[in-house]
Amino acid sequence: MMRMNRLELIMHKKNMTQNDLSKLTGISQNDISKIINDRKDIYLTTAQKIARAVGEKVDYIWYDY
Repeated sequence: MMRMNRLELIMHKKNMTQNDLSKLTGISQNDISKIINDRKDIYLTTAQKIARAVGEKVDYIWYDY
């Protein structure tokens, strides 16, 4: 099994698809895919939109302690 990043895990627990997240945030599904797969840099405002949409804090999703 492939290792999921934290955003993927959150989405999986909420039964949320990339398309669902795209609709909630206004970010294209293609860009959501690139963000999840670390192929696209992310601005703080974009990270905040995604965090709000999944009900988590930005630092929980993207930062390791």
